[in-house]
Amino acid sequence: YPQVKVWDLPGIGTPNFKADEYLQKVEFQRYDFFIIIASERFKVSSLKLATEIQGMKRFYFVRSKIDSDLDAEKRKKGFDKDKTLSLIRQDCIKGLQESGVPSPAVFLISSFNLQLYDFPQLEETMERELPKHNDEAIADRCIKSQLLTSSCKLI
Repeated sequence: YPQVKVWDLPGIGTPNFKADEYLQKVEFQRYDFFIIIASERFKVSSLKLATEIQGMKRFYFVRSKIDSDLDAEKRKKGFDKDKTLSLIRQDCIKGLQESGVPSPAVFLISSFNLQLYDFPQLEETMERELPKHNDEAIADRCIKSQLLTSSCKLI
């Protein structure tokens, strides 16, 4: 994807990137969309970040290390892979919705094999949505640019 640059931002809630100043420190406005990656149960900081972003930018929520979760569950009696995946997905969706994200896009990803679980769907979703999003971002920038030019002419 030649028009897409991926930036790996520091985790929210770390000593140098406290949640209440995170968006300012990472220069939030520079980015067109976000992929929030969580490797375990929800942390308040991830939910806060999703809530802050969702009103202004598109984001995708990725729950990684699904392999580890499945391995841990396999040890329990009555293990059901599909049920476990569904429970993890529902937990993510519920947490995001309770934080004010109405229709969260949640993807479950393997740490070892990208063809397992939801990585192909994440790719398809981004391929489908990013051109549309890019057109909207370009239009938004053009409008802002025109407003700035108009403002300069009025002064």
